[in-house]
Amino acid sequence: METRFHFVRRTTDNMTPEQLNLLEHFRVCLIRREYRKDTLASKVLQNLRQIQIEQEEQIEEVEKQYQNRMEKLKNQYWEINNRLENEQNDLYTSDDEIDDD
Repeated sequence: METRFHFVRRTTDNMTPEQLNLLEHFRVCLIRREYRKDTLASKVLQNLRQIQIEQEEQIEEVEKQYQNRMEKLKNQYWEINNRLENEQNDLYTSDDEIDDD
């Protein structure tokens, strides 16, 4: 963009003050446009980062829920396993008592 203005500045010798004023106004408009584009791009990037952060938080929450569920299932498994072992031991014990009679 500055290269274009450098070229235009060299050719302004034959311009009227009104043309120079219009040219300056045009340059300011171009700068504003570039600024708005950069501002919008910055906002888009900020929103993308926020979305990424929210997604990472959601993934962490799902991972925590999964870990909690696995822990509960593990505890349930060991409770049932212990109960079955106890019942089996009781059966063996009762069989031994019957055999003793």
